[in-house]
Amino acid sequence: MVRDRASYNEYMAAYMRQKYAKRRAEAIAFLGGKCVRCGTAENLEIDHIYASTADRRMRGGKGGMWTSSEERFWAEIRKCQLLCHGHHVEKTSENREFGGGSNKIPDDSYAHGTPRMYLYKKCKCPGCRLAGKQYKSKLIKIDEFVLAPLTQLARVFPS
Repeated sequence: MVRDRASYNEYMAAYMRQKYAKRRAEAIAFLGGKCVRCGTAENLEIDHIYASTADRRMRGGKGGMWTSSEERFWAEIRKCQLLCHGHHVEKTSENREFGGGSNKIPDDSYAHGTPRMYLYKKCKCPGCRLAGKQYKSKLIKIDEFVLAPLTQLARVFPS
């Protein structure tokens, strides 16, 4: 039994590194061991397919996902996919996930330029802000795209 605090902290740090490495290896094996986009097995990252389904208790700097119960850990891993670092960055960019934003691949109900994206996903891009204003003015419904002349849309959504 470890008696002094420094020895205990050292023991626990080693234990947690082993637990993290074991769980990460199990998760990677469970998810197929390769990037779902390109098939590489290098620099793999675990990515939530839809961030809106992520258990928020698993976040934070204290290793939430890696230290949770087995049941909660596997429930969370089932919502994930493997991406190499490059494709993870690419998906983040495609989905406009900046500053911890939504990771959900946009479908019609969360497309940019709709009030739903502005109100629920808190997107503040010019198109979503305009759609939010039009929704609040009762000009469009929650899932409709922004109403604007083509010249205004060109400024909001540059090609």
